Amino acid sequence: MTKNGNKSITWTSFNKPKQFTKGTDSTTFTYGPDRSRYQKVQTRSSDTTTITTQYFGKVYEQIKQNTNTEHKHFIYLDKQLIAIHIKTDTTSTAGTSDTTNTPTTPIPDKTRYLHYDNLGSIDTITDGQGNIVERMSYAAFGERRKGDGASDPLLPIIPP
Repeated sequence: MTKNGNKSITWTSFNKPKQFTKGTDSTTFTYGPDRSRYQKVQTRSSDTTTITTQYFGKVYEQIKQNTNTEHKHFIYLDKQLIAIHIKTDTTSTAGTSDTTNTPTTPIPDKTRYLHYDNLGSIDTITDGQGNIVERMSYAAFGERRKGDGASDPLLPIIPP
C-alpha cells in the first residue's frame, strides 16, 4: 500500500493497482487469471454514484452508471482501431411504484471514426457525417496539447 494524506493505492501481488482511494471515493480494479483487467468500479460518495466498467478484450466495453448501460464496440482493420460504435440503453423507474425497469426515450447510437497522424497517434475523431467531434495534438515525447493549436504557433496555418 502507498499512502499520501487522504490518498492511497493498494497493489495486487503481481504489481498492478488494485484500488485507488481519495477520501471516501475509490476506484477498484479486478483482474483475470491472465492478469489482464476485466472490471473497474468507481464509487463517489458525494453523490452516491457507482460506475462499473467491464472489459472484454480490446473489442467491447460495457459501462453501467445509474440507469444507463453503455455498450462500446471497438472496430479494427488490420489490427488498427478505426471506429467505436456506442449504444446506450436507458431504463428508469422514476415516478412509478414499479420496481422493474421500464424503457425511457432511447439515446441514438453513435459511431466515432478515428483518424491517425503520420506517427500513428489519433489526431481527429469524426462522427458518421464527417463532422469533427474531437481534435488532438501532441508535443514532443507524446505530451498532449490543445487540438486547436492554441499552444503551437504553426498549427493555426493548417486548415481543420
